[in-house]
Amino acid sequence: VLMGEIGKGAFGAVYKAKDIKNNDKLVAVKRINKDQLNKTEYLRDALTREIEIMSIIKTENSVQILDVIHTTSNINLVLELCDGDVDDWLNKHKGYITEGE
Repeated sequence: VLMGEIGKGAFGAVYKAKDIKNNDKLVAVKRINKDQLNKTEYLRDALTREIEIMSIIKTENSVQILDVIHTTSNINLVLELCDGDVDDWLNKHKGYITEGE
Protein backbone atom coordinates (compact mmCIF):
# COMPACT_ATOMS: atom_id res chain seq x y z
CA VAL A 1 0.00 0.00 0.00
CA LEU A 2 1.62 3.25 -1.16
CA MET A 3 1.76 5.92 1.55
CA GLY A 4 3.34 8.89 -0.20
CA GLU A 5 6.10 9.97 -2.54
CA ILE A 6 9.55 10.31 -0.99
CA GLY A 7 11.60 10.96 -4.12
CA LYS A 8 11.40 11.49 -7.85
CA GLY A 9 13.63 10.85 -10.84
CA ALA A 10 13.56 11.07 -14.61
CA PHE A 11 11.72 7.78 -15.11
CA GLY A 12 9.53 7.48 -12.06
CA ALA A 13 9.22 8.04 -8.36
CA VAL A 14 9.95 6.36 -5.03
CA TYR A 15 7.18 5.88 -2.50
CA LYS A 16 7.05 4.90 1.13
CA ALA A 17 4.75 1.89 1.39
CA LYS A 18 3.44 -0.89 3.61
CA ASP A 19 4.27 -4.42 2.49
CA ILE A 20 0.97 -6.23 3.04
CA LYS A 21 2.69 -9.56 2.29
CA ASN A 22 5.05 -8.98 5.25
CA ASN A 23 3.04 -7.77 8.29
CA ASP A 24 2.75 -4.21 6.92
CA LYS A 25 6.52 -3.72 7.15
CA LEU A 26 7.55 -0.29 5.83
CA VAL A 27 9.37 -0.46 2.50
CA ALA A 28 10.27 1.80 -0.42
CA VAL A 29 8.73 1.19 -3.84
CA LYS A 30 10.66 2.51 -6.82
CA ARG A 31 8.02 2.81 -9.54
CA ILE A 32 9.42 3.03 -13.06
CA ASN A 33 7.17 4.01 -15.94
CA LYS A 34 7.44 1.44 -18.74
CA ASP A 35 6.71 4.05 -21.46
CA GLN A 36 9.76 6.05 -20.34
CA LEU A 37 11.87 2.93 -19.91
CA ASN A 38 11.03 1.55 -23.34
CA LYS A 39 12.37 4.60 -25.18
CA THR A 40 15.80 3.00 -25.57
CA GLU A 41 17.37 -0.41 -25.21
CA TYR A 42 20.09 1.17 -23.07
CA LEU A 43 17.54 2.14 -20.38
CA ARG A 44 15.98 -1.34 -20.33
CA ASP A 45 19.42 -2.92 -20.03
CA ALA A 46 20.42 -0.50 -17.27
CA LEU A 47 17.35 -1.45 -15.21
CA THR A 48 18.02 -5.15 -15.76
CA ARG A 49 21.61 -4.66 -14.55
CA GLU A 50 20.42 -2.64 -11.54
CA ILE A 51 18.06 -5.44 -10.51
CA GLU A 52 20.74 -8.11 -11.03
CA ILE A 53 23.34 -6.19 -9.01
CA MET A 54 20.92 -5.39 -6.18
CA SER A 55 19.91 -9.07 -6.05
CA ILE A 56 23.53 -10.16 -5.66
CA ILE A 57 24.84 -7.60 -3.17
CA LYS A 58 23.94 -8.56 0.38
CA THR A 59 25.72 -6.28 2.84
CA GLU A 60 24.56 -4.19 5.79
CA ASN A 61 25.60 -1.06 3.89
CA SER A 62 23.48 -1.59 0.80
CA VAL A 63 19.76 -1.34 0.22
CA GLN A 64 18.25 -4.77 -0.30
CA ILE A 65 15.83 -5.47 -3.12
CA LEU A 66 12.87 -7.44 -1.76
CA ASP A 67 10.68 -7.95 -4.82
CA VAL A 68 10.05 -6.86 -8.41
CA ILE A 69 6.42 -6.39 -9.43
CA HIS A 70 5.44 -5.85 -13.07
CA THR A 71 2.16 -4.16 -13.99
CA THR A 72 0.91 -3.11 -17.41
CA SER A 73 2.32 0.40 -17.03
CA ASN A 74 5.08 0.15 -14.38
CA ILE A 75 7.92 -1.89 -12.99
CA ASN A 76 7.93 -1.66 -9.20
CA LEU A 77 11.10 -2.41 -7.25
CA VAL A 78 10.26 -3.14 -3.62
CA LEU A 79 13.27 -2.10 -1.55
CA GLU A 80 14.31 -1.79 2.05
CA LEU A 81 13.27 1.58 3.40
CA CYS A 82 16.14 3.74 4.62
CA ASP A 83 14.60 6.21 7.01
CA GLY A 84 16.35 9.53 7.23
CA ASP A 85 16.99 12.40 4.90
CA VAL A 86 19.98 12.08 2.58
CA ASP A 87 19.84 15.78 1.71
CA ASP A 88 20.18 16.72 5.39
CA TRP A 89 23.10 14.32 5.78
CA LEU A 90 24.84 15.66 2.67
CA ASN A 91 24.33 19.27 3.79
CA LYS A 92 25.77 18.45 7.21
CA HIS A 93 28.81 16.87 5.54
CA LYS A 94 29.12 19.64 2.93
CA GLY A 95 27.97 17.34 0.11
CA TYR A 96 31.04 15.15 0.40
CA ILE A 97 31.04 11.42 1.13
CA THR A 98 34.35 9.70 1.73
CA GLU A 99 35.01 6.24 0.37
CA GLY A 100 34.83 4.83 3.90
CA GLU A 101 31.41 6.39 4.50
